[in-house]
Amino acid sequence: MREHPFHVASGLAFLVALLGGCSTLKYGTRVYTKSLRYEVILGRSQARPGEHIAALHRLVNLSGGTVGGCIAEGKVSTFLKADGTKRENIHIIDHPGCVTEFEVIEGEPFEWKDPITVPNVESGTTAIEVQVEIVDPTDCDKYGCATTWLAAPLIQVEILDAKSQVDAGPPNNRLQATAGGLGGAGPARRACARRA
Repeated sequence: MREHPFHVASGLAFLVALLGGCSTLKYGTRVYTKSLRYEVILGRSQARPGEHIAALHRLVNLSGGTVGGCIAEGKVSTFLKADGTKRENIHIIDHPGCVTEFEVIEGEPFEWKDPITVPNVESGTTAIEVQVEIVDPTDCDKYGCATTWLAAPLIQVEILDAKSQVDAGPPNNRLQATAGGLGGAGPARRACARRA
């Protein structure tokens, strides 16, 4: 029985699309620094020392194709005052590995929830710089994986003293159920391929 040309063409197009999706997957620390933008959205703009601020973290793909990688355990939040003083929350481990794998498609950000703890900092307007560690899961050995850091744009918050009332502001449904830690965005999609 003779195959209809339309069916053959459709089958080939599907196969090319399927294989092409994996062929555009890009890894590497240089790719991450050039192709990914890291953003942090806070659930409120006021907090007291010791409190946890709900935060939505987001990776945006600025390139064509799909970028694959892993969120590692490393994270740093630096609270900067106008007088130059700063306080940091630092979590870094030796030999970092993959905690949450991601694939970031252009136009479809990868998001997760992880609260930010306010350190013992004086009251007043404060800028927060948040950094996250990204590793290449295709470039790992017994000492860990190739790693780089991405920094989000500075975020301004008002640090209140213990007696001040916190203005929670309008509810943000995307941040209300912050469960602390990675995986808040649901299971990450697994990459198509690995290098030996």
